[in-house]
Amino acid sequence: MEKVCTKRPNGVQENACFVIDRSQLNNAEDWPVTDVGSFQNLGASARVFHIENGVIVHSEQIRGKKSSQLKPSKGEYLVRNVYYKHKKYPDFLRTATTISDQTEDELQLGLVEYHFVGTEHPVRPHKNLRSGKSFVPTAPSTRKAIQEKAKSHKGPSSIFDESVENTGGILHCDVMADMPRDIKQVKNARQKLKEKEDNDHFASLLDQSKQELAVRNLQWTPSPRVVFCTDEQLMEIVEECCSIGSKSVLSINTTYNVGDYYVTSTTYQSSKFIHSRTGKPAILLGPAMFHIRAEKDFKYFCYSYFEVNEGFEEVSFVCEAIEACYTVQLRYIRTKIYA
Repeated sequence: MEKVCTKRPNGVQENACFVIDRSQLNNAEDWPVTDVGSFQNLGASARVFHIENGVIVHSEQIRGKKSSQLKPSKGEYLVRNVYYKHKKYPDFLRTATTISDQTEDELQLGLVEYHFVGTEHPVRPHKNLRSGKSFVPTAPSTRKAIQEKAKSHKGPSSIFDESVENTGGILHCDVMADMPRDIKQVKNARQKLKEKEDNDHFASLLDQSKQELAVRNLQWTPSPRVVFCTDEQLMEIVEECCSIGSKSVLSINTTYNVGDYYVTSTTYQSSKFIHSRTGKPAILLGPAMFHIRAEKDFKYFCYSYFEVNEGFEEVSFVCEAIEACYTVQLRYIRTKIYA
């Protein structure tokens, strides 16, 4: 046990093997990461050992993707090897070996082997083509910590400084890979998080469009936009706003600066609900649209109504705001759209 490493071997540039007790590390998942540069994954292999009474009675080797999907049964141990080569020096190889049992938990001891195909020589990280700086890959635990902090309201500079301090700072950090590279890495993490959230929201909206009939005309290109309306809403608007002598106003208004999108909502007057004191009809919410562009999506909004109920074309009163109400036929708007 005196030969088992309790810290990560760093800067290895010779043929050597290390047994590492990952339970002694601050982050067990960082155990093969060093400052000698990036390594390219070449694949993996595994061998399953079946043991009875402390004796190996059978073993089977598995290669390729299946090696990462195997689950040992009772009395079996899975020895998995992952092979790497250095991105700058293809003759410098690394093999990481772990063992797991039926609990599907990897045992704490891991073996990492470095060896040269030919003669040993100095190894340096490859340099960034743009900046010319040496590229040291960031440890997985540091990347995860940055991703979690990127969800907060802290600025990139604060997150970067806090991440550097957590590793002990430049003077006390044992492995430079434990530190974030720069502030840009924090900004990139926040941008990826935003893109993921956008994709998740869009995916949930797709699921809703299959189940909710109120989600209509969902489009992602040329710009994201979707209309929310029910058949009942449009039928009532046709009754209140499209009949002969109707005085009900359909109000359309767009809210700005509420986020990365616009919300265009409608309201209409309903004669079914009369205020007992004033005698005025109630104003109810109508269809709504979520979109990225402003005025250019109004045509799409109107056409979505026409597709559901053609009677909507006969709306007599439309206004963009209660203060500036004007009378216009929607069929006139439709004619202008075609023109």
